[in-house]
Amino acid sequence: MWEQLAFLLLATPVPGIALKTVAAPVYRCHQFSILIKLGGRCFFIFLRPPIFVRKAGLSLRVLIDADGCPVVDHAIRIAQRFGIPVLLLCDTAHAFSRPGVRTVTVSKGADSVDFALVNLLRPGDAVVTQDYGLAAMCLARGAFPIHQDGKRYTAENIDALLLARHTAKQIRRAGGRLKGPSKRTEEQDRAFEKAFTQLLETQQKKETNTDEDLV
Repeated sequence: MWEQLAFLLLATPVPGIALKTVAAPVYRCHQFSILIKLGGRCFFIFLRPPIFVRKAGLSLRVLIDADGCPVVDHAIRIAQRFGIPVLLLCDTAHAFSRPGVRTVTVSKGADSVDFALVNLLRPGDAVVTQDYGLAAMCLARGAFPIHQDGKRYTAENIDALLLARHTAKQIRRAGGRLKGPSKRTEEQDRAFEKAFTQLLETQQKKETNTDEDLV
């Protein structure tokens, strides 16, 4: 089935579909992309979404992939300074409770938090996550994901990040060892705070301008 679908997609040019190859063994399907395998290679096909327009009355939100996230409190503090609502998402193996913040807890399972977060997304939301796969889905939904170190995920860098993740996984499966992450530093926290503040400032200005245009 996958091979037949891949053949049809690759043999038939379809307007609005951009084909990008990513060496990844996991199949994912969602609203705007599909990962298929053909001839030993995986193809990550992005179905380019329409231009997203935030509906009047829908305000900017911050969604945090909270499991293992070291900047939960930093992100909440900055978002609340802007008056932006925050949603924390975690599974039942973790417990989060912060004043003034809505917590969404899902059953423990592979990617359960990822898909719950994506289902809650609205175009223009800001998302804090260290998961490259989740970041790719957020981009496809018109959201603005950012890494815990302050790096912005974009359409230009997400393919390279996904490929690097897959390569590292293959090395570990083959018995190789990779250097683990270094102890988190204050510089990383400051870099996140600066980048996250800039992201929210930019998005809030866009939202304000859009609301003024609607008046």
